[in-house]
Amino acid sequence: MTEKFELLRQGAFLDHLEGVVTEWMTEAVTSFYNVENIEELTAEQIKHVEEFAEGDSCSDQAYSGLRNIIDEWEEGH
Repeated sequence: MTEKFELLRQGAFLDHLEGVVTEWMTEAVTSFYNVENIEELTAEQIKHVEEFAEGDSCSDQAYSGLRNIIDEWEEGH
């Protein structure tokens, strides 16, 4: 009898993917605005990031990373 496949640790896998996406988006945003970290962004810059995240050209994967960046910025301000 063959065992049915089961994906173990799905939560850890999804957390890892979200971390990779957030790192990638953080690098994209900080490079674009030429800042060292997210906290250095201005309110106008973070608004532009949010507008992009909410727009039609933003993928679902990029959206989650950008939302994490926006949330991080809001916590610091």
